[in-house]
Amino acid sequence: IGVDLSPKMVELAAELIVDDGPVPVVKDRMRRCTETARLALGSDRAGGPPKRLYEGVFTGDLLDFASAKCMEGYGHEIQTIPTEPFELIVSADVLCYFGAMDDILQAFAERLQVGGDIIFTTETMPGGDYNWVKLSSSRFAHCPDYVARIAKEAGLSKVSQTAFTPRMEGGEKVLGTLHAFTKLE
Repeated sequence: IGVDLSPKMVELAAELIVDDGPVPVVKDRMRRCTETARLALGSDRAGGPPKRLYEGVFTGDLLDFASAKCMEGYGHEIQTIPTEPFELIVSADVLCYFGAMDDILQAFAERLQVGGDIIFTTETMPGGDYNWVKLSSSRFAHCPDYVARIAKEAGLSKVSQTAFTPRMEGGEKVLGTLHAFTKLE
């Protein structure tokens, strides 16, 4: 499933399909497709319309899954947020909008099944003594050691933390960290 606070981002996610048909535009890649076009594409495919990337998409706050609203009109199979624990949580270029990580990592840990994994990105800075700091972009940079400490307090075990470039902004590389944690118990 996909969850975002922005209705426009949820709409974009609802339109994502996996391009795996007999003659894909780009094999094993995702692309946007309206529901009408997705259903029309099914006429040439032995297996029916192209598969959606998400089985359900919701507008809501990551700290309050219970109040998330399903995006209507796309025919997704999942219409309500599942209550059972997740096997995997992925959050790319989202947690840079959170300062303190305590609440969000605790919320994720509570929704993760034992043995489940969480993979997410944060922005960082080249150095300095900080846990997290608000940047001029209004996003937050998080020290990887701080993130590891808060994740451990939430009951998550570090798998890896890797420096990488999550995106370019104004022609400059944004510094970031790709984090992977697992829930052992």
